[in-house]
Order: sequence, then structure tokens, then C-alpha cells
Amino acid sequence: MEKEEVKKMFLDIAVAAISCDGDIDEREIDKLKEIEKSSPYFSEFDLSKPLNKSLEISMKDLMAFQNTLFESIKKTDLDIVQQLSAIDICLEIIAADEKIENSEIEFVKNLRKNLTVSNDVVFERFGQIDYLFLNEESEFDSSSKSVFEDVKSKTLNKNK
Repeated sequence: MEKEEVKKMFLDIAVAAISCDGDIDEREIDKLKEIEKSSPYFSEFDLSKPLNKSLEISMKDLMAFQNTLFESIKKTDLDIVQQLSAIDICLEIIAADEKIENSEIEFVKNLRKNLTVSNDVVFERFGQIDYLFLNEESEFDSSSKSVFEDVKSKTLNKNK
């Protein structure tokens, strides 16, 4: 994927993270500017014009903006580092205003659903943030006890 396309996608991810709670907080904008200075993806890239334009578009129709973003992510071939960077940008921005809203968690979950990086890699990078992990469907019902739990329970009770 071209570097310019990645920059645009990361900007859109940042904008969606900023606007997903319906409020554009200056601390989130400041965090993006801080990321801009330190990120190799944004170096030599003036965010001011595209940021303002993207924020305006996202605030007009947030769902359409996010859906377009997620479709774009699905169609691109981001490598693992880029996927982790996308998550990182998102997490840094939603934490910038020192409160994480349910709408922000939902945005992160939706972003995560559109990335292919494994839960193990995400855990290694970010630690245990429950909403970052995809629920992997299992043919077994995790709410029911397994045969092994019954055996372990009986063994423990017998040894008391």
C-alpha cells in the first residue's frame, strides 16, 4: 500500500476516533498533532487542511464516514505493524480527553473487527484491554462446565 494512502487512512481513523462520541475535544486534536510529530506515517505531512475537512465530513454523517473507513480498511493490505499503529493511534486519541465513552469503545471494536492481526499479537503489544480482543466463535458453549472441570472438582473435593 502506498505511503500516502496509509497516511490518509490513519488520518481517517484518527478523525473517526475523535468524532465518534459526537464531540470534538481539543485534547484529542492536540494528541493527534503530537502523534503527527512523532509518527513516521505523518512526517512531512501537514494535517491541518485534511484534518479540518475530514472532521467536517465525519460530523455531518458519522456512520457513513465510519462505514467508508471500514470498507477501505477491508480492501487494503495493511501489514501487522500498520494494523497495530492504527489501533495505537485510535487508543491514544480516545484516551486524550481522559474519559472513554461507550461510543469510543464501539468504534475500537469495529476497527478491530476490520483488522486481521491476531489477538495474540494485539495482547503482546497492548496488554489486556478487553474490548480489543475479537471473540472467537467456538463449537463448544463456554458457559457450560467441561467434563474436565467436573473431574477436577470431584478430585479436589475428594482430597479434602
